[in-house]
Amino acid sequence: MKTVFVCFAMAGALSAGTTGLFAVDARSNIFGAGQLTSPEPGGIAIEPGLTPPGFLVPSTATMATFEAVTGLTNCIRIVPSMGPDGGQCSGIDTQINSYGGISGIVAHEHQLFLVGLFLGASNPNDPAPNRLSYVTPADYAKTSYSPELNQTFFIGDGLTGTGSGTVQTFFVPTGARRLYFGFEDTLAFGHFWPPGLDPGYYGDNVGALNGTFNFDGLDSIPTPLPLSTPEPAAFAMVAAGLAFLFRRK
Repeated sequence: MKTVFVCFAMAGALSAGTTGLFAVDARSNIFGAGQLTSPEPGGIAIEPGLTPPGFLVPSTATMATFEAVTGLTNCIRIVPSMGPDGGQCSGIDTQINSYGGISGIVAHEHQLFLVGLFLGASNPNDPAPNRLSYVTPADYAKTSYSPELNQTFFIGDGLTGTGSGTVQTFFVPTGARRLYFGFEDTLAFGHFWPPGLDPGYYGDNVGALNGTFNFDGLDSIPTPLPLSTPEPAAFAMVAAGLAFLFRRK
């Protein structure tokens, strides 16, 4: 079994009736989910970014919602100016290749937006699922989505519109044990290199996002994952220990 380093991605003492809180640094590399370090195959080997924050998925969970997502980021070292749905800071579109068993993404007129990722008990291996493509405004505005395991998906502000609209529902894929939050990035977001570039260039991102999330409307505190990943057999032990540490007062 791997050594478990209890270094929490995000946690806090929450009162009864609240949902989970998450905070995501703009350098959070979604391709580093479940790893001690993040990969940068499409970068310059010195800007791999940070490992992304993650939480355990309850065994009974069937859907997740993301609300009150706020904050500002930027893809270069200047004042953060883009919200959770992202913007255009280096080109127009995003075209990131899949890597390490985790899918990339294609997004028209959006860059550096919040993404989510469901993983099972073990870390992914190639081949990765198909990349999701968000091409038209309607692709961002659906009321529900059904991402696969190991398939990154657009969260943004979690609403059908930017800053307005209906709260979107994301169905939890069968076998999901972990949920991660992060970003997809590479040189110019791969916009000028169809069909895309490998992930990289996270180190010059600035800012952060934060928000709340909930599984099936459950009145419980989602358990934050340690930044290192134990072998599957250790998950139950880790979950029990963390639940004790972060139980309601």
